[in-house]
Amino acid sequence: VQNVHLYGVEYVPPNGTGVAMADHHHHHGTIKSHGWLEALDAIREVGRGLSITAPKKEDKDGTLVSDVRIGVFAFYQDMLIFPYLKRPHPRVDVDVSQYCVEQEMDAELELAIMPDVTDDPFCPLPLHMWTHNVGNGLNSIEWKHFNRVLDSFSELMERLVSELPSIPTTNNNSRQQ
Repeated sequence: VQNVHLYGVEYVPPNGTGVAMADHHHHHGTIKSHGWLEALDAIREVGRGLSITAPKKEDKDGTLVSDVRIGVFAFYQDMLIFPYLKRPHPRVDVDVSQYCVEQEMDAELELAIMPDVTDDPFCPLPLHMWTHNVGNGLNSIEWKHFNRVLDSFSELMERLVSELPSIPTTNNNSRQQ
């Protein structure tokens, strides 16, 4: 069984743009709700802890690895928004062992948008596309990708909200940065 942690965070635009505040879901009760940035910071800290403490197992070639994945998505209006890195296909002239080092950094950050969660309740992307293996240490490429997604997510959401009227409402819609 794979160790996967999924986090859904409600996105509230910083200046109240987008959805009328009357339509916005609010936290109820006496406990203060965490905001968008605080939630992303908390998810990053969970990833940091898992990166350091995740149990290792022996891979096929005898290398010790850990496969602990984290995925994050946003709730906004009736949509689920999944940030992911669209990774390039390996070039034939590059040694497979060098693929991660040379080509992974060229991955494009995109958004998969589920426009109506009542019709399609979850992401059409395979789990490995929008989750990141944070278990192989704080210097791993996947840890860097995970942080890149978290660092860019707010800007992508702000851009998405500003473009919202022009977004078609078809399944598996993507936005690119």
